[in-house]
Amino acid sequence: MTAAPRRFFQITFALAGIACVLAILGAWYRGPWLDDFATFRFANPSVPLAVAWHKFWPSETNPPLFYLIAREGVALHAHSLFARRCVNLLPLAVLLFWFVRNFRRYPQQRLFLALFWLIATTSSYFFWDFSSYRSYFYQYAAAVIFLGGLALDELEQRRETDWAQIAMVPLLINLHQVTALYAGALLLVLLIRDARRGLWNRFTAYLVTAEISVVPLLMFTWNQISRGDSAFEHVAWILPHGTWAALRLIMGFLPRALGQNWIALLAGLAALIWARPRGPQAKLLGLLAAAAVLGTGLLLAANLATPLIVDRYFALLTATCACALAALIRPLAERWRTVAPLILAFAAFYLAVSFNQIRRDLRWNSGAAIVARLVAQCPTTRVHAGSLPPDPAEQTGMVYLAAVWHLTLLPIVPDHPDACPVLYWTEYQPPSRVDLAQHHGDLVRAANDRAGFGLSSRQLAHTKAIKSQNGVILVVSPVDIKLPDVR
Repeated sequence: MTAAPRRFFQITFALAGIACVLAILGAWYRGPWLDDFATFRFANPSVPLAVAWHKFWPSETNPPLFYLIAREGVALHAHSLFARRCVNLLPLAVLLFWFVRNFRRYPQQRLFLALFWLIATTSSYFFWDFSSYRSYFYQYAAAVIFLGGLALDELEQRRETDWAQIAMVPLLINLHQVTALYAGALLLVLLIRDARRGLWNRFTAYLVTAEISVVPLLMFTWNQISRGDSAFEHVAWILPHGTWAALRLIMGFLPRALGQNWIALLAGLAALIWARPRGPQAKLLGLLAAAAVLGTGLLLAANLATPLIVDRYFALLTATCACALAALIRPLAERWRTVAPLILAFAAFYLAVSFNQIRRDLRWNSGAAIVARLVAQCPTTRVHAGSLPPDPAEQTGMVYLAAVWHLTLLPIVPDHPDACPVLYWTEYQPPSRVDLAQHHGDLVRAANDRAGFGLSSRQLAHTKAIKSQNGVILVVSPVDIKLPDVR
């Protein structure tokens, strides 16, 4: 190994280590939001498993595997949000172990592995998924390991079964339906590949693992359907999109998912045009492209029935693109020694940008801080928090915020100010642009109607609105009061 590649590898892994540390710090800094509190409810260990299976989980779109894992974390006294988010340390450790093990085991593929690791750990998915108390980071880590194994199969022309790869199949199928759909497309492509090559041991391992893994997902889906109130009938938080609009949105997710690394993207395009992939590299790219196209086609068809286009749902597709980009760049980086350092420099820049964005993403803490300042300004201020009809996840979140910010929160009921104002606060139901347009830009009336506060016209005449980062607070007072600076 020459000095230049050795230095590149050292800097790459140092940067990846920094990315891991910053991801953990991001989980500390990032404010809570509705998805976090949905997991609070669904992973509550005080709820018996039978009750969770029959009463709680069928109302959720996501399969319950992650909630089973998260329940164990809560049982270990992980009560704060940051401690709960640290459940993502487990897949992070497995991901680190996988890369280090294969970097040592396959010296000929070290440049590919370093590039793949660099792109994967500077992806926005790496940072934002780790700082969320949801299954998304588990999906992303499983996808990176599975695709890394697939790449090594092709580049090393391996014929044996990669059991680390096989172990990721249950996770890819049982953590999220969109990931399961893409995983099904990928497994179908690999089954066809192994059948054509006569690799029946690996074919059987894929097939049997997939068949066993899909049973819990089918049981959960049947549980939802038999309940007569499928969660997929209530996905109002996902806007419906036609096929072409949905495809444009998916394509728009990819640059951010690849760390906005335009040097890497341009290098990949140049390699595709001038280097003309061949041999094992071409076979790998063909498999990845076939799986991505098939999975996206199936998703677009499903999206016509139920809206499914949300950026964080595309962990497997984005990991597929990262793997393909690393495979494309690798021959170019071997020829042109300036390519890899430029990609590295751009990755370092995006790393700093991503951490700064997460550090400033206060979410519901933004509204809580404003409410706390208003209460401190006039201590007998009464705070009514939530919305009508009540959302269980928002209620759970408000209870958590009340404990953290030392607030006394009341339900949404009629109230009138006295010496101090009355506050009505929602994080789940702030007015949308459509709501504001319907009320001619009147934020007070739009928020009152959207959140169901039920304030009278007389009260609205003495009400001011404060827009937090995520929600809205209505301040009802018979006299003018000084509102806190929320910039």
